[in-house]
Amino acid sequence: MPKFGEPGKSNILAKLDLLEQVADSLTQNFLDPNTRLTAQQEAHKLIGSLGTFGIKQGSDLARQIEAQLEFDDVSESQLRQVITALRQVVENAIPKTPDHPTLKINPTHAPSPHLLIVDDDQSLGELLVAEAISVGLRAAIADNLDAARAAMQDIPPDLVLLDLSFADPQQNGLNFLAELSQQAPNLPVLVFTSSNEFTDRVAVARLKGRGFLQKTTTPAQVLEAVVKTLQQTQKHAARILAIDDDTFILKALSTLLEHWGMQVTTLNDPLRFWEHLEAVRPDLLILDVQMPEINGIELCQTLRNDPRWHGLPVMFLTSRNDADTIHQIFAAGADDYASKPIVPPELVTRILNRLERTRLLQSQAEIDSLTGLTNRQRSTQDLEKLLQLSKQAQPPLCLAVLELDHLKSVNQQHGYGTGDKILRQFGQFLRQELRPEDIMSRWGGAEFVVGMYGMTRSDGVEWLAQILEALRQTSWTTAEGSPIQMTFSAGVAQALEDGTELLVLRESAIAALAQARELGGDRIFPVGWKPLQPQPLPIVDVVLVHSDQAFAKGVLKALQTRGYHTHWLQDGQEAVRTIAGSAPLLRPKVILLGGELPGLSGIEVLQQLKRQKITRSARVILLPTQFSEAESATEMGAFDYVLMPCSVAGLMQQLRRSLET
Repeated sequence: MPKFGEPGKSNILAKLDLLEQVADSLTQNFLDPNTRLTAQQEAHKLIGSLGTFGIKQGSDLARQIEAQLEFDDVSESQLRQVITALRQVVENAIPKTPDHPTLKINPTHAPSPHLLIVDDDQSLGELLVAEAISVGLRAAIADNLDAARAAMQDIPPDLVLLDLSFADPQQNGLNFLAELSQQAPNLPVLVFTSSNEFTDRVAVARLKGRGFLQKTTTPAQVLEAVVKTLQQTQKHAARILAIDDDTFILKALSTLLEHWGMQVTTLNDPLRFWEHLEAVRPDLLILDVQMPEINGIELCQTLRNDPRWHGLPVMFLTSRNDADTIHQIFAAGADDYASKPIVPPELVTRILNRLERTRLLQSQAEIDSLTGLTNRQRSTQDLEKLLQLSKQAQPPLCLAVLELDHLKSVNQQHGYGTGDKILRQFGQFLRQELRPEDIMSRWGGAEFVVGMYGMTRSDGVEWLAQILEALRQTSWTTAEGSPIQMTFSAGVAQALEDGTELLVLRESAIAALAQARELGGDRIFPVGWKPLQPQPLPIVDVVLVHSDQAFAKGVLKALQTRGYHTHWLQDGQEAVRTIAGSAPLLRPKVILLGGELPGLSGIEVLQQLKRQKITRSARVILLPTQFSEAESATEMGAFDYVLMPCSVAGLMQQLRRSLET
């Protein structure tokens, strides 16, 4: 557990003092709305601060306080009881004196890269700065978005750690993330927030955030994620191994190439060549021809005889430029040569061109030429790495197998040129919609494999369903220029739960994909999906009771996309007979209940369901048009409510929560 420094302790105790003052104001029957809002914001900060310090009980109590302060009619006794409990938890957790002196940032000696923390929780920010310094980073805090913009102009950061919510309601972290994604698309941003809403996770992913961390994460874990993200985004400096018995030449090479950002290792003893080769694992090898004991041509021949180093580019640097020597150099397997004495512009140009050509060839070997996504071989390596991390109790990993629907028919009707064009456009579409850290690959034909790190199977289904819904709004063109719309189907598996090996996971996902395609495609199925069982009483995931056909059509399509078993009823009396009558026809897990219905109103249906104890086994989400109906919904047995009109996407989030809670 991270330890409190004096500033962090004082900051948290000051927040508790403010909350107690609010309770005192309630005793005097007076609570200014601005004071209540400020207290609510301070309670929100405590959720993250205490969670980060590892005081989960305190974080939970702060969350209760925040929830109580959302309403004007706050109960003084209930609020004071929770605040008292919170103070006791905090005082038991923090030391009476600081465990260590407060760390100071020394800008003149601070190493790079640079981390910008955008959060108005000062104590938490100071704790993260100290942790960042301990792992060799520079760090700065911006307590509002204007300060963040100014800080980025002053010292451009290598990574931003961003909270989503601020005390000032005008400050919106998601809007700032959208701004960064437009203005600095290559700048990695990690979100660090007390929010646990899946809608926020999806929004962050769509805006190309590199990660979503909750404020129950310890500072050490936060900085581990920061360092890993930086390692993934920083460019690899080319490693050069130069072998020559002339130390003056080696020194000149080192000075010249390091100026161009290369990492240069020099060696003047060719007999130690192999041990240096294994240790450095260079991107390019520079050899002299004439050296004692063993010459450069013999070294090159030895290198080319080993399959591991067959593709390593080799350049000779020699004072001999006669035809016979040049022939021997290329016969030994060299890629290029340059003459001594060194001509810096020529040598640097040759090395850069050779490195770029090698990178291009490696990239071509790993990239599917049609879609631009990684191919099966490379994605297998990447997925295996993520699978090993998942096995080490790291964040979950889900694997999805996608197939474009009816691509064979497109090829038959419009030709393979159109089919190839659609595959290419689909690859671009996936790169646009998925997160940078997701593994996107084409394994052949119309099959695509996607690895989503940090997502459960349920997360993966929802995420891909939203991408599928975006694809339905996208129109492409055939080779002749006529519009065409495409959809895809997918099966989603979760590592460890559905298999511990990559091929097993893929086979599980393919089986779920096959079920989706059997029902017409254009839907996402999780591993374990089963057809509706008719006997003895069909168990339906969702019953929609709503009289608006247009709304119902959209909801039912969204449910179908996610693989839910559904039933639609339009009349209140029919709903009671079907679900709660003397001989019910089905048993629902969730009931989406409209407020305005023919026969019986939504409230009347809810009363009947509660009376017949249906609300004990089924969760009812009321869809009222009036807030007055919503206020009494939970007292009457509803699990939750969604005020109409609402978006289908928002309703899907509430539904998912009710099914998984």
